[in-house]
Order: sequence, then C-alpha cells, then structure tokens
Amino acid sequence: MVLSMITTQAVAQDSDTSAPTTSQQRLPTHAELVATASDRPLVIPEYRRPDGKPVSEAELSELRDAERRVNTAIELRRSGEYQRARAELKPAIQTYQKLLSPTQHLFVTAVSTAASLDKRASAGPDELAQFKESDRQEKLALDAVRNGRFVEARAAARACLEIREKLLGKEHPELVEPLRILGNALTELRALDEAGVTLLRALDMSERIYGKAHPQTALVLDRIGWLQIYQSKNEDAATALRRALFILNAAVGENADTAETMDNLGTALGTSRNDFIEAVNHKLRALVIREKLLGADSKEAGISLSNLAWLYARSGLRDEVIPLRRRALDIFEKQLGPTHRDTMVEKSNLAQSYRSVGQLDEALKLYRSMSEADDQADTATDPGAVNRLMMVGMLELETGRQLEGEKTLERAFNKAVRLYEAGEQSAAMNELDQLALAYQSRRMLEDAVRVREKLQEYDDARSGRRNEIAIRRSTHLGRLYVEVGRAKDGVRLLTKTVEQARGLYGETERELTGPLLALAHAQLEADELSDASRTCTEVLRITEDKFPRRSLNAAYALHAMGKVQIAQKNYDIAQFSLEEAREIVERNRIDDPVKYIALMRDLSVCYLENNEPQKAVQVMREALAMCDKIVSSYPMQLKTMKTNTLKYLVDALARDSSADRAERESLTAELKKNVTELRDTRALTAEMKDWLKEWGMPTSRG
Repeated sequence: MVLSMITTQAVAQDSDTSAPTTSQQRLPTHAELVATASDRPLVIPEYRRPDGKPVSEAELSELRDAERRVNTAIELRRSGEYQRARAELKPAIQTYQKLLSPTQHLFVTAVSTAASLDKRASAGPDELAQFKESDRQEKLALDAVRNGRFVEARAAARACLEIREKLLGKEHPELVEPLRILGNALTELRALDEAGVTLLRALDMSERIYGKAHPQTALVLDRIGWLQIYQSKNEDAATALRRALFILNAAVGENADTAETMDNLGTALGTSRNDFIEAVNHKLRALVIREKLLGADSKEAGISLSNLAWLYARSGLRDEVIPLRRRALDIFEKQLGPTHRDTMVEKSNLAQSYRSVGQLDEALKLYRSMSEADDQADTATDPGAVNRLMMVGMLELETGRQLEGEKTLERAFNKAVRLYEAGEQSAAMNELDQLALAYQSRRMLEDAVRVREKLQEYDDARSGRRNEIAIRRSTHLGRLYVEVGRAKDGVRLLTKTVEQARGLYGETERELTGPLLALAHAQLEADELSDASRTCTEVLRITEDKFPRRSLNAAYALHAMGKVQIAQKNYDIAQFSLEEAREIVERNRIDDPVKYIALMRDLSVCYLENNEPQKAVQVMREALAMCDKIVSSYPMQLKTMKTNTLKYLVDALARDSSADRAERESLTAELKKNVTELRDTRALTAEMKDWLKEWGMPTSRG
C-alpha cells in the first residue's frame, strides 16, 4: 500500500508537465506512511497437526503455552537451573508430540533443548561445573550484545565456545548460538574477515542440525546479511536477508526477530535508489511490528525510527529526518541511559543530520558533549570514542577553527593508536582509515599520508595474504604519495600492491584496474614513461576483456595513456586518446564530473601544444562552469578542483592572443586567492607549492 502511494505521487509529478511548480504533489509525511503501513494485522504462523489438519483454538492455546515453556526452559538452562528447566520442558514436548510433526521447528527446538539438559543431567561434578560456566558465558555474551558491549560479548562467546567444544566436540547444536553471537560482536568490532568465517560456520552447522527452514538458521542469516552490509556487499546482503525473512514469516510470523530482519533488509535495499520503495516498506512495517508488540517507547521502536531517518535522508524526505532522530534519541536516553552505545550512536546521527543541513554549531555542540563524556569514562577499547573526537576536529575545521581542529584530529589519531595497542586492531584500523579520509576531504594530504603510513605499518605486520581492504588502503597511500610529490615512493608501494592484487584476484581480473591505474600515474610522475605506457596498455587489455565496450574504465585507461603521451610529447596521439576518452565520459558526465573535468584539463594541454589555444580556452571555460555547478559535501576537495581548473584556464588565456587581458588578470587574482586559502588550511598539493614559488609567495602559512 505504501508502494502505490509513493508511485502515484511520483507519476503525477512527472506527467503533469503543464502545471506550475507550486502545484506539484508533495511527498508523503512519515505519519502518513506509518498509517498506511499499519493497515493490515500482524501475520501469525499457521500450525497443522501431523495429519495436515489445522489445529483448533484450544490446541493453539496449548501450543502457545508449550512455546512459552520452551523459552522459559532455555533461559533457565542459561542460568544453570537445569532441574527447573527440565520440569518446564517435559509438558511442552508432550504437547508437541501430540499436535505437531517431528520436523516442525518448535518440536526440533524442544528436542534439542531436552538433549542439552540430558547431557548435563548425566555429567559428573567437574563436567557439570564446566557446563554451568559455558551457560553463564553464553548468557553474558547475549546480554552484552543486547546492550552494545561488543568487547565483552566477544570474550564471553569465545569462552563459551572453548568449553563446549571441549565437552561436546566441534559439531554440536549448542555451538550455533555462541557462534552467532561471536560473529555479531566481531562484525560490530570491524573484524569482518573473522566474522565471516565464524558466521559461515554457524550457518553450515545450523542448516545441518536444525534445518534450512528453522528460525535459528534465519537468525544466523540475518547476522550474515548485516555483516555483508558492513562489507558494502549489499546485493549479497539482500539475498541473505530475504531468505531469513521468508523463513521467519513462515515459521514464527511477524515477531520482534522478523521486524529486525525486515529493518536490516530495508538497509541493504536502501543503498540503491531503485529499491527505495521496497526499502521503505520493509522499514515501516518493522516499525509497526515493534510498536505493536514492544511499545512505541521501546528501544526497538527507537532503532526503527533511527533507521527510517537514515533512509528518508537518502530519498528526499529530508524534513522528517531531524524530528525522527530527536524522537529516537529521547527513547534511547529514557530506556538505555545517556552513555549507552545506542544513545551515543544516535547523538552522532543527530549531529550528522544537523551538519548535513548546515547547522554546524549545533552539530559541534553535540559532538563536543559526547567527547567530553568519553574523556570522563574508560574508552580505551571504544572505537566510537575515536570517531566522536574525529568529528569534533572535522567540525572545528568546517567552522573556521583551523588550529583547534588540527589539534583535535591529532588527539583522535593518538587515541586510535592506543585503541590498536589495546588489542582492538580491526576497529582501530577502521577508525584510522576514516581519519585518513577526513584529512583527504580537507585536502590535508601530508596528514593523510602520515595516517595511511601507520595503516600500512599495521597491514604489513599482519601475516597471510592481503585482502581487498588492505589492497585498497595501499592503493590510497600510493596515490597520496604522488599528490604530495613523492612519486618514487608511490611507484615502489604500488608495484608491490599490484603484485599482491594479482595474487588475490588473478592476472587479468577487473579488480586489478584500480591499483594498475594508480601505478601508471605514479610511474608517469616519476618520469618512468615506458613503464607507465606498458601499465596503461595492460589496463586497456583488461578493460576490453572484462568490461562492457566503451565503459568508463576504458575511458580512465585512455585518459592515463593520454597523460603518458603528453609527457612523451606525442601531443597528436595524446589528443586522439583523450578525445576518445572524452566521448565515452560525456555519456556518464553526471555520474563522474570530477573525472571529466580532469580529462578536460589534460585535453587543453594538447590543444595548446598543437597550436589551438582557443580550443583550450573553450574546454577550460566549460570545465570551470561545471565546477561551479557541483554540489559537494567536501568543500575543500571542490576548491582544490576549481583551483586546478582555474590554473589551466589562466595558462590557456596566456597563449590565446585574442583573449581579454582584464579577464585573465581577474582570474589570476582569484587563482592566487584560492591557493593562499588552501595553503593556510594545509591543503596544498606539491604542484601548488611550485606555483607559489613561481609567484614569489610563501609556501607555508605564517
């Protein structure tokens, strides 16, 4: 029903071309969407007797009582109260034997629980003590995950597994749940490779022991989907979550677990504009289920509101975002307290929402309050504390507090290093990666290099073959080396990175193109032109073989080859390569204006060297106009791009005898002003420092 509401309005806006702008139909409000999503009652599972006939109302009441008893028995087992657990379980199994097939999931769960209790009943005193400790650790792990204490959850789940594997072996039903909890904790702590191995083991075991249609299998699939969202494998995540949702709907109906999987599926789908309708339907229905079953003020309802705010921000319903975030934060503060992980995350979300609408002082105030609270607590193993301090620094920079921001980001770097030294290596490396990106967004490239060199040091310390994340990090560092004038260092690093990528992906796979293009650029800047040409040729071969004809990747390879040909002073051939690349990129200009503008700059060089200065001026005017139209969340990157474009235009005007001298002088003054501002915010490239030297201006701020 939500689908038809949104689709009808979208069609009305697109089809009524004669209507003035003010008469366009508005998007629905959050309240209207929720009202529509609430229309149908909650789905409940249908139970059938072994003969296929539906159970009666009286029998259904018996089944519900039996299910309650099984859940109570599971909790009692976790608490070490085995005799009480067996007493609860016995009448439940008798009910299931009378009313259900032995393959029905309720029956399977009850029998499995009974077997675990029988094992404890027959254990000697020493074994029984170990079983009780494993159950205590499982309960601790589950409680820690529910309360966002993932370091504790990881330790407790590992302790539980170690004991049970010793007592029960490595293929036992009682391993599935601690494996699922451990995989969840590892995901949140950004140990994604280990989380993947753990959860796949849990899935394989659950499918073989409980069955492919059992809710326990669905719960493991839900965690696999969530892990894949963290890994940016959103299509894989959607597949896993759809399967989990199908199992849960059929087995248990619309309950709290079903709502969580719905919400997560909406997240996986929400990364694509094409899937927004389905994404919002899942998230709205999850909210409805949670509010009906758990209450409008429940923590779970707050999670739904927060996640809907995220989706609305991506899809155009921006007026709804801040009110929903405030509501979610109120719920978390009331239910969980001001320092709970979920409360702190939602404060960060609200601060980011303020930031996105330009309310930077409000955002900074929130982040500073969180960071001050972190300073009063023990946050040595909390990656969120690093992130919050980083955001304080970023907002200080964005509000003109340059020196304060630099000092705060340095503190964030040191805190991330301490996090690594405290044993949270994956989480620390993730935060350092984010810090490097933050520096890059402000064009503080020397600082970004320092952070990425620390990441490289940590990656080098790890044994085994590099994974795709480590290769991406090395490629980033290699590109940064080139930007700061260390091309030789870039060549050395990227040569090694390409070989590591070959070992991971194969000799001719498409994933090689990124590291190879970075290597070609480094070789070009290091004046290793023959090597750069060979590298570009290899990229072209891969793009022709592995990508659609005339793809953007082919354009990037042609662009790189054109730059090499310019360096070799083969301007006619370079112009041919670049014009072919331009023709390809023009079809995708909206998707990649940054690449297009860089291509135009290099094309202008060819036009100048081929004695066509007016063409050079024309393309650079077009490139500059495009810079002015770009809306970016990274103003320093945009300023850098515009400054580079201005320089090329000024150079082209200097070679064009018909150009207006006053215009050139005006643009030159604007260029110098921009470069000075970039210098004062530590955002200069090596090339820009050379310009300042040519102009007789200082290369560092006073």
